[in-house]
Amino acid sequence: MLTENYSQTCNSDADFKNLLGFFTNMTIIFTPIFLIFKILAILESWKDLEAPYNHLYTYYHYVLQIPAKTTLHQLEWLFKYPFTIYPNLNLLIRVLIVITTLILLISLLNRFLKLLHLNWVQFILLLLSPIILGGVYQWLFDLPNKL
Repeated sequence: MLTENYSQTCNSDADFKNLLGFFTNMTIIFTPIFLIFKILAILESWKDLEAPYNHLYTYYHYVLQIPAKTTLHQLEWLFKYPFTIYPNLNLLIRVLIVITTLILLISLLNRFLKLLHLNWVQFILLLLSPIILGGVYQWLFDLPNKL
């Protein structure tokens, strides 16, 4: 009796660790996606900002927003029109297209980064450099005006 309770406790601990690991992985995967869509929503008003901030947002408009909108339009088209008369086959084809496209894009980005002799951290820092420069600009030049 005591052995059964102990083994059930061990299994529930293992299940809890697996569940915690799953939620941690999902958070790591979906948080950047959520933040990208949040930034894209902010970028809608990039034309209304003053210089130099409109230049920074223009950079992100062309680097992030246009490719993301294009991708969303393509996904919308992909899921709107059927390929065959069989719904399950359509779903399978769509999932395979999305997975294949993601693998191709990641491999192309990897090759592009190797061509530029960059790693992923340097690439992300390169993408974030306009935000960092905008923050430094605001800290250096806009702060005394508000005092």
